[in-house]
Amino acid sequence: MMTQAVYAEQILEKAVKPWLEARHKFAIEEDGDSGHGPSQKNPVQALKEKHGLKHYFNVSRSLDLAIIENCWQPPKQYVYKYPHRNDVETEVNYRGLWAG
Repeated sequence: MMTQAVYAEQILEKAVKPWLEARHKFAIEEDGDSGHGPSQKNPVQALKEKHGLKHYFNVSRSLDLAIIENCWQPPKQYVYKYPHRNDVETEVNYRGLWAG
């Protein structure tokens, strides 16, 4: 799970802020993940307000609005069936999904 601090630093400051500074017109679509700062008083919301970032929260797992969310479930369920302690074990188990 992504924390608000990681989201603010890694996504908003590093990836989104340059677009805002270049005056691109866009809005960010977010789900209700706590890292996105859905509550009103938190550092993520303050950062969005400071930079004038337009954003809206979408319904997670909505087939119409967030199609990719449902695509992650089969691979996650497959990988979670196997114990894994590191990235190599996870990759080996995940490749088994496509090997059939």
